[in-house]
Amino acid sequence: MSGVRNILLIGRTGNGKSALANDERRCEEDKEKISQENEKLAELIRICNKLIHVDNPPVKGRSAATNKEIREVSRERLLKHLIYDCGNYRPISLDRLNERISSYLTEKEQIKKELEDLKKFQAEEQIKTEAEKKRYEEEKRKSEQRLAEMEAKIEVQTKKVLQLEKNPFGNHFHDRCRIS
Repeated sequence: MSGVRNILLIGRTGNGKSALANDERRCEEDKEKISQENEKLAELIRICNKLIHVDNPPVKGRSAATNKEIREVSRERLLKHLIYDCGNYRPISLDRLNERISSYLTEKEQIKKELEDLKKFQAEEQIKTEAEKKRYEEEKRKSEQRLAEMEAKIEVQTKKVLQLEKNPFGNHFHDRCRIS
């Protein structure tokens, strides 16, 4: 438990004992007396860094309003001690956990960025692919058109050749033959 301060808090009420919380000498005497009376409490006092006495009178009875004020003073005294003398408790495991969380967040942000980059790249590639597809379609259309023109020319040439084969001398020869 490194970083944790062991503090034993003793609340005293009744028979004028609550008044000792404001007197350091009486607190020290009470600490010695408790150590001699109860061995388990003596062990606790030895283990702890500090023993704090608080005045904790009952809030019932004739002096309830005064006792409430005394309790409030003790409460504030204890809080000030905990805040100013003890500092904030920060376990080592909390730092490690913060590092891990930070690492995961950093990794998460990096993965998100990579995903966004991939989506952007995919969109760009899709645009490129669509543009290439349009170019390909245009080239295909032009090639099909040239092929159709070539086929039409071949057909015209084939018809001419076939006509020449049928009539090697042309139509003029047949016309002359008929006249004679």
